[in-house]
Amino acid sequence: MPKGGHNGYRPYSIRVLKILTAEGIKGGINILRDMRKERKEQEDLEKEAQTVALESLELKATAEPITVESEIEWDNVGSLFWLGNDLMWIKDMMFRGAMPERALEGIEKAMKYATQLGFSDKSIDRLTISKTIIESLVGITEMDEEKFGLLQQHYQTVEQYVESVKWYIDARVKEKQSGFEKL
Repeated sequence: MPKGGHNGYRPYSIRVLKILTAEGIKGGINILRDMRKERKEQEDLEKEAQTVALESLELKATAEPITVESEIEWDNVGSLFWLGNDLMWIKDMMFRGAMPERALEGIEKAMKYATQLGFSDKSIDRLTISKTIIESLVGITEMDEEKFGLLQQHYQTVEQYVESVKWYIDARVKEKQSGFEKL
């Protein structure tokens, strides 16, 4: 029997296993580092969106009223539910790197529900901007690394806009229902 046993393969297999394990640990550490970075970026995105939404409400409260937003139809629970669902769905599509057509579907539905509820075009203008951004990306079929990077940049912008619409709605809910606190 050759030196090292098992027809000489064992020492080689152990070296390969050690290399793969070392790379696996390094890869795992890199994945955890990337996940932590993504979570931090998401938190920053949410904070920025909340700030933009609150500033928008402050401007609305202090500015001369040019147009008055109609009363929001809070009792239209179906539209309210599906608006919230679609806003989260849009973010999910962005996170998953879905094709632009899928994200566009969610944006169009969210805009329809927001309009049904009585939100003015101005209050959901970030959804309109998001729709324009995504429409410009429709038709991308092949995803090489460069296109994927470009898509992700646009998706981050859309995510921020959707988040600011969510925070705007949250602020309006708090106006309507005193004492309401999101858990």
